[in-house]
Amino acid sequence: MQAREHGGLSARLYDFTVGPLNITLKRRRLQLAPPRRGLRVLDVGCGTGTDLKLYQQAGCDVSGVDLSAAMLKAARKSLGVGADLRPGDAAKLPFPDETFDLILSTYTLHTIARARRAAVLRELARVLKPCGTLLLTDFHPPPYRFPAGWATRGIILVLEACAGLEHCGSGLNFVRAGGLPGLSFPRELSIRALQPAGGGAITFLLLEKGGLAGETTLRSEPAP
Repeated sequence: MQAREHGGLSARLYDFTVGPLNITLKRRRLQLAPPRRGLRVLDVGCGTGTDLKLYQQAGCDVSGVDLSAAMLKAARKSLGVGADLRPGDAAKLPFPDETFDLILSTYTLHTIARARRAAVLRELARVLKPCGTLLLTDFHPPPYRFPAGWATRGIILVLEACAGLEHCGSGLNFVRAGGLPGLSFPRELSIRALQPAGGGAITFLLLEKGGLAGETTLRSEPAP
């Protein structure tokens, strides 16, 4: 979950607390959006850069934006000078049109005010190349499979509460509004796959830029 720092504390402890919980999810993301040498990859809400590190090690050209100075500092330490890491608002990305082959956004959209999510999705579509891929990961509404889904949702609620009441409230509103499947996407983005995880408490949503306008091809799989 994309934490915000409190005096830098969350950035220092993030990989030790949240990181291990995301190991299985990272493997699933790599399967859905496999790295390829020379691929230009952007992580919106990149945190400490752990996802980008996997793509960098595979020979991808990696970039990231985050609002947290402490998170970006940790990411720069991990990724080195070869990564293009910038402070930035997801609704006003500091990149030209059609720059990236792949964009990742993990546990970021639920932190954004509902009224601004459409603007963020338009920005993601703007900087994505034609035939490029967008992989979103975020919370999913119930029902959840017992016991895995209930346990995952419980962990999410604890971590969200630790991030503050405003953050927690935004996450709850995101789930009540339908999560990722409840969002309205720009017409140039075609939905290719929806895969639940964590007993149904988390969703992977894979989109592609291009194809038929407004096309939606939704493939849902049982939650592991």
